Amino acid sequence: MIHAFLAALQFLTILPVRTPPGSLATAAVFFPVVGALVGLASAGIYFLLLPVAPRSLLAILIVALWAVWNGGLHEDGLADTADAFGGGQSREDILRILKDSAIGSFGALALIFSALLRWQSLALAAEGQIGRLLVVSQVLPRVGMLWLAYSAGGATKGLGGSLAEALTRRHLWVATAIALAISFAVAGWTAFLFVVVCGAVILPLRWFFRSRIGGITGDCLGAANQLQETGVLLAGACL
Repeated sequence: MIHAFLAALQFLTILPVRTPPGSLATAAVFFPVVGALVGLASAGIYFLLLPVAPRSLLAILIVALWAVWNGGLHEDGLADTADAFGGGQSREDILRILKDSAIGSFGALALIFSALLRWQSLALAAEGQIGRLLVVSQVLPRVGMLWLAYSAGGATKGLGGSLAEALTRRHLWVATAIALAISFAVAGWTAFLFVVVCGAVILPLRWFFRSRIGGITGDCLGAANQLQETGVLLAGACL
């Protein structure tokens, strides 16, 4: 299991982890654990700097650190997905644009609004909510990606499609149990609200991706992570 955890850490972060090749589906079980580590590190930095820095500055710092720590993986997925579905008409057009590494106007706008919404949500959230938001916003979206992959299926044979094909109910339920245990331990019954928010993001995305391209790609999963994260932070700012 340690190899699966290290593989998840290698896949989701820029940490210089080296592990033998293995099943991405098995590694995906530990995605929420990696999210928890990112969230806890974020909370540690936030509260360490809180006595000497304004909350608004710390909020944008945390958003920037998230992007750095994941190597821009989810941001790239969001930008590519926005460009592809914003500019593509047919399935072939959408898949072609998804493979293009260039960022267009839709992608740039998606990144800007994602960063702004997450920054302001953290800056405006009640002080007592910050710690739990920093953790839960990194845990639940990572298991939400797995639900989307499993339920929507793969649109291509790429990384996202391979994950969707390899995931089993056992992988999914173990990852979900881990994510829920962490989230409820950190946020109490408030975590139920965040679970509902993530579900409200995943359900329409499943329908949308299946109707437009017949399933998901890796970029679609990255976009789903960003949208869930934004939703959780917005909900937390409204509490």
